[in-house]
Amino acid sequence: MKTKNKVFLVLALVLAVSLALTAFSINSQEQDKFKIGYVPVAGNVLYYIANDLGYFAEEGMDVKLKSFKNDQKGLEALMADKINTGAFATSDELSLIDSGADLTIHGGAIAQASGIITLADRADEFKSFNDYIGKKIGLVKGSSEDVLFRLGMTEAGLDVDKDVTIVELDSQDSLIKAIKKGEIDAASLNMGNIKASNLEGLKTPMYFNEVRELLASISQISKTSALEGNKELYNKLNRALIKAYKVYLQDHDKTIEVMKKYVKADKDTLMAQAYDENILINPNPNKNYIYNFLKDMDQVGYIESDRDFDTVIDEDIYIAALETLVEEDPAEGVYMQLKSELVT
Repeated sequence: MKTKNKVFLVLALVLAVSLALTAFSINSQEQDKFKIGYVPVAGNVLYYIANDLGYFAEEGMDVKLKSFKNDQKGLEALMADKINTGAFATSDELSLIDSGADLTIHGGAIAQASGIITLADRADEFKSFNDYIGKKIGLVKGSSEDVLFRLGMTEAGLDVDKDVTIVELDSQDSLIKAIKKGEIDAASLNMGNIKASNLEGLKTPMYFNEVRELLASISQISKTSALEGNKELYNKLNRALIKAYKVYLQDHDKTIEVMKKYVKADKDTLMAQAYDENILINPNPNKNYIYNFLKDMDQVGYIESDRDFDTVIDEDIYIAALETLVEEDPAEGVYMQLKSELVT
């Protein structure tokens, strides 16, 4: 009997050790992965393509995409080292950098226009900023659309705090629902969500093109310290995204097919959000777009420090990756197009 007990004890010990080693192995494998954070929207399509079509793997990267409910959650994960990089709302990124965070913007995702949506039978009420006086306007605080609405009101000589009632909600989906329920009169949305709302019957009486034609809505960002120690790895990341950009431009059907795995929307909505003329999906970090938006944020009081933002917007990694692809395939028109777009 004692022998049997000893045998059971040994077997139990072996099993426990085996399970512990397996768990350690799985955890180690997870830690070795390069984790990319994203919010499941059309603007992050280059991540989806690079992942699904094997461009990350082609560059020797073992990538795990991690989805977040919103940009704030993603940036919190980045600050806590739970992800290595990600693409989130540029306004939130600049606010974090303004507060002193060790972050660098080093890649693009999407630049887009924005505007106002309202019920179809009220569209004629919102043709200019002066028409908003006395109205209840929905905004997502700190978003690019929030910044542009406030800037437009200011440039029109109006006082946002006195001339309109601002209702701040947690997402653009919430704004759309609030309009349908009659809780607000109108809302400021980015182009992707404008297109989705138009398909649901809402109208866009006004775009903010006279305020800012396009602005960097989502940008790729990482901890500065991580970038400085892993330039080769981030070079591979950018190479994969540039290859994905080629697919995005040249194969719309494949792009939408991949997007449907990540973004909950029908084909028509995804097409509108990915290929509208007022939407620019591009891996280029484009300093000019970011600097223009930074000035806008400063003008409406969202930038408080005197930090030198020139040091936290890095185009060099992207440019180096693009140059290697041009060298490998100088006849590829997409690569040459991207090279021609570089700011000199």
